Amino acid sequence: MIETARQRGLERIDRYVITRELGRGSTSVVYLAHDVERGSDVAVKLYHPDHVRPERAQTRRKLFVNEARLAGELNHPNLVSVLDAGTSGEDAYIVTEYLRGATPLSAYTRLIDLLPQQQVAELLFACAKALDYAHRRGVIHRDIKPSNILLMPDGTPKIIDFGVAVHSMTGTQTVTGLVGSPSYMAPEQVKNGTATALSDIYSLGVVGYELLTSKRPFYGENLSHLVHQIIYATPPPLLKLRASVPRALANLVERAMEKDPEKRFPNALAMAAVLARVVSEFEQDAGRLELQDRFDIVRHLPFFKDFSYAAVWEAVSHSGWHNYEEDEEVLAADTHARAFYVVVSGELALERDGRQIDVLRRGETLGALSLLAGRAVRSRAVALSPLLVMRIDAAQLEAMSAECQLAFQKVFNKDLLRQLAAACRERDSK
Repeated sequence: MIETARQRGLERIDRYVITRELGRGSTSVVYLAHDVERGSDVAVKLYHPDHVRPERAQTRRKLFVNEARLAGELNHPNLVSVLDAGTSGEDAYIVTEYLRGATPLSAYTRLIDLLPQQQVAELLFACAKALDYAHRRGVIHRDIKPSNILLMPDGTPKIIDFGVAVHSMTGTQTVTGLVGSPSYMAPEQVKNGTATALSDIYSLGVVGYELLTSKRPFYGENLSHLVHQIIYATPPPLLKLRASVPRALANLVERAMEKDPEKRFPNALAMAAVLARVVSEFEQDAGRLELQDRFDIVRHLPFFKDFSYAAVWEAVSHSGWHNYEEDEEVLAADTHARAFYVVVSGELALERDGRQIDVLRRGETLGALSLLAGRAVRSRAVALSPLLVMRIDAAQLEAMSAECQLAFQKVFNKDLLRQLAAACRERDSK
């Protein structure tokens, strides 16, 4: 176990004042520190070779140098920013932006903690775009896995740890052999240590598989067995593990994990393009679900009892829905609204000359006369309780089918008769 900086008497590393430990690995510790020159918090990853075998110490140090050099060439919103690197005595360190509140995706790989499927697709899309950016600059990550992707509080993913990355354009590779995390490695990586941009695509596919199912595609009793599985075995079909995953997303993940690199996406940008379509389909489904929920509510309202199901669906599709707090004004008196309102839930008071003249409840309407005759709404409308109304204006009504407009006209006639009766009662009470 390596010592902490404070145990070794380190209060600062060059210009970085150590605040507290954030995490540790076998040969390094990450600290929260304060950059006295920039006046900002940063993360300092400190490597110390005290407890590393001498024959491995040089390799570990190369990993640090490699990470600083390659990651420092990249500037992308979904890649961690490397700010500085250097040595202090026997220590080597890398300084990166401090990702406050970030959580590794490995925290979301248990069945009870899985992220929503749409969010997984969005995360994969952002990561694919980031990898495309890195690949076009010749940098191959070689260690894409859930713990190397941090989720920011605003939902933005950040790929970290370029310690085993390689620069494909220059052929520079400071560390050779089996490096990275075998469970997420492509077959060509575990076979001969060769990694290309297509290997990163494979690894991102494995990340997607695990985030969607809580399972890795391959397990082994030991490294040898795991490597054999990766090279020769077929993973369980994703949809058999979780049938609710959209087929397009499942197919995408499985294509990214093809054993033959030529059968994967040709590049990360192509993978991102397909993910964009998957995300769009999620959004369309969400819109359809919202309409379905509104339809289920509206078709039971008294106002729509004589509408066909098709007409109700059309009305819902063309309407706007609005929430009001108690005592919030819905319409001012003498307003030319050119719209009518259906009370979905709550109560709506109509006031005139400071007096309450009527109360509208679930399924009742306001503004039909204003819409049909172009007359101003004489009464002030105010919410008596938390209120949800469905609003349809003149242009929306004109866009509906003749059948739907006729259904509205019939209800409007009944509503106008109700208003006329209310006006007569008001007159007689004077």
